[in-house]
Amino acid sequence: MKKTLTILSIASAMIFGTIGTVEAQKRKVRYADEQMDLIDFQHAVEVYQEAYAKKPNYETAKKTAQAYEVLRDYDNTFDWWKTTVGRIRGGDTG
Repeated sequence: MKKTLTILSIASAMIFGTIGTVEAQKRKVRYADEQMDLIDFQHAVEVYQEAYAKKPNYETAKKTAQAYEVLRDYDNTFDWWKTTVGRIRGGDTG
């Protein structure tokens, strides 16, 4: 019985920890979107990159590439579009 409770508590901690990470990443992306609306593109890029570092996905990579494009930082734009295309080829489109 004690072993079963230990396993269940570890499993639930892992599940809730993952959910917390996903929510934190979504909050960061929403905040970066707001910064884009406020025309604070450099700060938005930084926040998008933080969010991507926590949980890499297609949408965040795409938004990072678009933010760099607005800043006319074409070297980073190219790198992030390569990352975005790589996410598509890997099967991650959303």
